Amino acid sequence: MSVFVWLLLFVPLVIFVAFVLPILIVMHYVVKPKQAAKQRATAQSEELGALYQQIDRMAERMLVIEELLDDRDSHWREER
Repeated sequence: MSVFVWLLLFVPLVIFVAFVLPILIVMHYVVKPKQAAKQRATAQSEELGALYQQIDRMAERMLVIEELLDDRDSHWREER
């Protein structure tokens, strides 16, 4: 009787380890990089959006500084 119980547990375990587990492992490592790439792309696009906003603010500040310099000394560009 104990041999029958042992075979009853051993055979499904061997089938699981031989066939199902490798498929699960492969599928895990196939899907994992795709998910990571999506997360990276999302994070990078958010960072790019923030950088574009900073660029716009800096461009506006440069225009204001140029206007102030023009008001103060109209020939400041020629001094270089």
